[in-house]
Amino acid sequence: MKKSILKVFLISICCLMILIEYNLPNNIKQRDAIKEFNTKKETYLLVKDFLLKEHVKNDLLSIRCTNNYSKGYYLSCYSENNERLKSYDISDKNVIDSLNLLNEVEWTSFDKCDASSVGEYTVVDFNYDWECAYDRNYMIAWCEDIKTLKLFIQSNTLPETEYILKKLGGDWYYIGWK
Repeated sequence: MKKSILKVFLISICCLMILIEYNLPNNIKQRDAIKEFNTKKETYLLVKDFLLKEHVKNDLLSIRCTNNYSKGYYLSCYSENNERLKSYDISDKNVIDSLNLLNEVEWTSFDKCDASSVGEYTVVDFNYDWECAYDRNYMIAWCEDIKTLKLFIQSNTLPETEYILKKLGGDWYYIGWK
């Protein structure tokens, strides 16, 4: 009797550890990302407005870091078939300061932000740890239409990849991968 109770207890502990192992990192990542967004919401708004002002319909506009050591940013515009149309340094000090603030995150790195046309809507997405596998990266995205945002996510991930979509308020969303 004691042995069977002990076995059940040990199996329960093992199952709990497995659940924690596979769910906890996503929950922590999601919680930290949402907290980060709420703290820096004005910063996200400023960069989003800059991208929307510069964005041309049917093009992809991307802001990327030059490298991780000497922070600099450049803006690139791509055509529908991914041809780079133009690229230039960002000179707006407010935008640069905002991008630097977005780079000040713990346990992850801000890699890029894009403005993309999806149908009649535009999606602005901020990508963190984009170079890593799906277990660590996430996006903070802005879009006026949730169906368009879901279409955007599905077109940028593998079909079998599961994702988490959480509304942050207004037209802002957290997107993480399981």
